[in-house]
Amino acid sequence: MFKGIFEFELEYRRGRPVTYIYFAIIFIITFLVIAGPSRTVAGQIKANAPFIIASWTVTLSLVFTMITSAVMGVAIVRDFDHNTEGLLFSNAIKKRDYLLGRFCGSFVVLLLMNCGVWLGLMAGFAVGKSVPWDVAWRSRELLGFQPWHYLQPFLLITVTNLFITGALFFMSGALGRNAIVIYTQGILLIVVYQIANIGLPDLETQKLAALLDPFGIKTFQYVTRYWTPSEQNTLLVPLTGIMLYNRLLWIAAGVVALVITYHGFSFNMVRKGFGSRKTETTGDREESEETIKTPRADQVINAWTH
Repeated sequence: MFKGIFEFELEYRRGRPVTYIYFAIIFIITFLVIAGPSRTVAGQIKANAPFIIASWTVTLSLVFTMITSAVMGVAIVRDFDHNTEGLLFSNAIKKRDYLLGRFCGSFVVLLLMNCGVWLGLMAGFAVGKSVPWDVAWRSRELLGFQPWHYLQPFLLITVTNLFITGALFFMSGALGRNAIVIYTQGILLIVVYQIANIGLPDLETQKLAALLDPFGIKTFQYVTRYWTPSEQNTLLVPLTGIMLYNRLLWIAAGVVALVITYHGFSFNMVRKGFGSRKTETTGDREESEETIKTPRADQVINAWTH
């Protein structure tokens, strides 16, 4: 059953115009960041150095959090909005297959959308030297094209960030079942993240902030804070030390969110979301249970019924 739900999710997303709109938004914004007229690179650092590519990859993973919220949060709420939960919950579908099918299908589509980040970076550097406006690095020599310089930070930062935020947004959508929350939680997370960073400017708290940063921005800054221009032009961000601990910590947090979703989700189609108001009193409910009896149906299967 997991395979059927997973394939349905992929097919549904493939037929939705918003899927391609989100990909186009990610690609165009990333492309303009690199090839736009405001692009500047300081000193001896090459415009397409691994450090620059990783820096933009980390930053853009935070910028596109709202798209993650819209994709992952709606996976469960969509069934309630379309009034199809009765058909789903009355069939022999295991809760595990239903939730994992929805999550994995949406997550794969989200990964494909965010491929626009490294494709936009590649395209921006490829055409940046020939654009009509004055780009600060247009006349400078670029490093040779290295696909791994684009894919490594995407796998290290973007994919893990998508899993972490995707699991959190999927949990809020499945347990809350509130469409308004889905389209505001991405913005709320960014605001809370920025406020939290204001209180961590001291050197003594930098290591702790690097460890606890869910998006890895502070972690990236902490790991590369002493890199020379030569190292920034040649080195990739290593998956060791504080970066490794940060990724493992927040991946574990994403797994915990999925476990909470599994245990907290109910196949009761009349269940309200968090914070919903109860419209009947305890006495009314007890009276309803006493006066309205569900008839018992005994199945009879024999030669005569056939």
